[in-house]
Amino acid sequence: MRLEHYPLSTKDLLRVERLSLSGIGLKDLKGLDSLSNLNELNLTDNKIESLSGIESLTKLKVLAVKNNNITDLSPVVGLKNLVFLDISTNQITNIESIQSLTQLTTLDMVENQIESIDQLAGLTNLEAFCVDENKIKNIDVVNNFNKLTILGVGGNPISDLSPLLHLKQLQWLMVGKLNIKELTWIEHFPNLSVLYAHDNQITDLKPLTKLAHLNSLKIDNNPVTNYEVLDQMKLEKLIK
Repeated sequence: MRLEHYPLSTKDLLRVERLSLSGIGLKDLKGLDSLSNLNELNLTDNKIESLSGIESLTKLKVLAVKNNNITDLSPVVGLKNLVFLDISTNQITNIESIQSLTQLTTLDMVENQIESIDQLAGLTNLEAFCVDENKIKNIDVVNNFNKLTILGVGGNPISDLSPLLHLKQLQWLMVGKLNIKELTWIEHFPNLSVLYAHDNQITDLKPLTKLAHLNSLKIDNNPVTNYEVLDQMKLEKLIK
């Protein structure tokens, strides 16, 4: 399906500020350049291979292209007003085009083929950053993200989590599938309310009792020996 199949006058197109074309089998963005006043665009769950045509939408603040077949992000390089970008579940390897989008507060890149995030050091306004299920080995760049409250790094070949330890304002942390053996370091995040630490090698849950605000925990597929320590906690959601 193509955008050209939606006949609208130029006047009508200029009125459009929010548009969702999710799950309609869209293959390309031909005709999108006419929507020059768009602030929000949802293109999730389509068959898009190229973002060519999106360059003219310079007023965009929200862009979601989750679950497509995108490999090239270069068309977004000039979208300087973006504050929310979801490119999860695509085939992306190169993220250099994102490094200039310094207004971003939310960036979701889950389930791609990304090996390095070092080039994102300038995105210091990030409050939510999710890169789970990629090929990332080094997360030193998060030292620059002092505003983060949501962080997802699970399912990557990461061996050193120490760059996270200064992020004391974190409220959500996803660290599943990282071969974590112990949780003594978790006390560095006193504001945590959500923790995903599934599919690791954790045996002792006692360190979690220091997290007074924790209300949601995913800890399944770990060799835990003392689930009983969770009884003293006021968890609203527990997956074990």
